[in-house]
Amino acid sequence: MAVDPSDLQAGKCYVTLTGQVRKIGQIKDGKVIYTARGKRLVPEPWSPGSTLANPPTVEKFSSDVEREVECSFEPD
Repeated sequence: MAVDPSDLQAGKCYVTLTGQVRKIGQIKDGKVIYTARGKRLVPEPWSPGSTLANPPTVEKFSSDVEREVECSFEPD
């Protein structure tokens, strides 16, 4: 796993290998509720994560992200 599941925190942002930035809104019952934005020339606004109906576990979320970043992070 790229990020230790125990290091995940609400309000923090993490980037995936494909450049999507995910901001954790809440961790509840071992599940991560997050918003996300993609990488574009003009940054996209935050939108609900793609799995809100079935949010990922902390283990799945941590395996999907590469590292913690500033929420203003712009992938190259």
